[in-house]
Amino acid sequence: MCIRDRKQGLRVFIGKARCLGCHSGPNFTDGQFHNTAVPQVGEHVEPMDDGRAVGLTMALESPFNCAGRWSDHPNKSECAISNVGDGEGELGAFKTSSLREIAHRAPFMHTGGVATIEQAIQHYDLGGAAPGLFAGQRDELMRPIGLSSPDRTALAAFLRALGGEPLPESMLEDPR
Repeated sequence: MCIRDRKQGLRVFIGKARCLGCHSGPNFTDGQFHNTAVPQVGEHVEPMDDGRAVGLTMALESPFNCAGRWSDHPNKSECAISNVGDGEGELGAFKTSSLREIAHRAPFMHTGGVATIEQAIQHYDLGGAAPGLFAGQRDELMRPIGLSSPDRTALAAFLRALGGEPLPESMLEDPR
């Protein structure tokens, strides 16, 4: 792909596709958890995956958290776990992955059910899977986009450009 396609892909990424809502900053991630309506399908995929909600429940119930029985936190009512909700709104939410080196990290999504960058773009372009195919509430940022074929092609070119150049052999060798 030529530099013009990558630049057009950046315009789509920032503009119409609204990718910056979750994929921002130098690592192209907001570090937050979102429900992107990923269908729970695949050979080794559970029928439903509760995402972050299960982890929050485990953290809240653990006797080893900072408010737990085994904690030496001086004021258990002030520790971070005290400010965590019940996790109900986190059902089906997964942490936003970085887009750095995305071209070398297939398959995508927490299920591994998306084989290519083009398929990932299609998933987001459609606004995710139909209700009933994923757990929880779809993130408010997940809604159909309506990208044109040239927009999807340009966006894929931009995403592939996030890998950078390979390191020189000399940097891969042990200097000792």
